[in-house]
Amino acid sequence: MWTRNVLASIAVTLFAVGVSTVFGQATVAPDCLGCICEASSACNATIGCSVPFPGAYFCGPFLISWAYWADAGKPVLQNDDPNRKGAFENCVNDLYCAAETVRLYLAKFSTDCNG
Repeated sequence: MWTRNVLASIAVTLFAVGVSTVFGQATVAPDCLGCICEASSACNATIGCSVPFPGAYFCGPFLISWAYWADAGKPVLQNDDPNRKGAFENCVNDLYCAAETVRLYLAKFSTDCNG
């Protein structure tokens, strides 16, 4: 567990480094997303959901929490309803929807650290 936390911290740092702003929109380099995915779960697309400690619930190859997904705008698979029970799990357990969740979260919360 400690190793996963350290890797996640490294991934967050690399994530910040791999972010650029184009026309006011934050973008994430594909290799940066890949690195975060690798650091989170070895990019295990079949990892599912887990409760690593009481009160925690993380799902998918990026180990996304419900709060992170909600902050990203509750993206969902095509034709799904973000308010449907299970929409969170279906999205973040799908590699593409999970990556889009990370992109949307970054677009919402990123800042330009060097001016």
